[in-house]
Amino acid sequence: MPGLDLDAQVLDRRRIVLRWGAVTDAVVKRSARQSGGFEEIASLQNVSRYVDTPPKKGRRDETYYQVEAQGKTLGPVAPGPPVGHKTAHIRRQTERHLRRVGEKMHLFEEKEGERCPDCWDEVRRVRKRSDCDTCGGNGYIGGWSAPISFRACIGAGEPEPKETQGGEIETLQLKAWTGAYPEVDIGDHLVRDRDREVFRVVKRRPTKRKGHDLRQNLILKFVEQGSSARAVADKVS
Repeated sequence: MPGLDLDAQVLDRRRIVLRWGAVTDAVVKRSARQSGGFEEIASLQNVSRYVDTPPKKGRRDETYYQVEAQGKTLGPVAPGPPVGHKTAHIRRQTERHLRRVGEKMHLFEEKEGERCPDCWDEVRRVRKRSDCDTCGGNGYIGGWSAPISFRACIGAGEPEPKETQGGEIETLQLKAWTGAYPEVDIGDHLVRDRDREVFRVVKRRPTKRKGHDLRQNLILKFVEQGSSARAVADKVS
């Protein structure tokens, strides 16, 4: 089970991103005082992050958060250092550009926790197969997080299988990019909305300004037909 650790970062002048390190059910609370007075602002299922837009009144550095998850109370924490005006402006411009030219995508995180009883080999510490319906092919009960919708630009062209020197068929990898949020991690799975094609993130390289992500440059690999990981497409409404 991954450790729970609450983190709050400023996305722009309006929004705060909270992450707590594990896909789980959670209750998010907010207060203007570190010592108490926390009020519930969201009750979530099967997620590891949340974006809040605090009230305009008061200073941003006087906003504190707590998260209740897995029987623990995380925090309180205040948002990290604010992003500069230029960084916030570039992030907003990037989001507007993606709304015009990007494709709608859905992000799924691999859920960790209790190992799958149907496909996990406890002795060898590996999955016995990748087509398991219980865990969706990732070795943990529950399989995947709830989806997060966003927009991204994916390299033009359709995938063409290619043969490696060993005679195996390898799926072509595609380049993609998106904004600073949601933060995409290696191993996450993305579903393209228009055709329910499924991709696995194999590389991530952010473009930064003064330590803050402006956009994320990704390498994606198609999830082949027959893999149970393609079942994440059925979770998209």
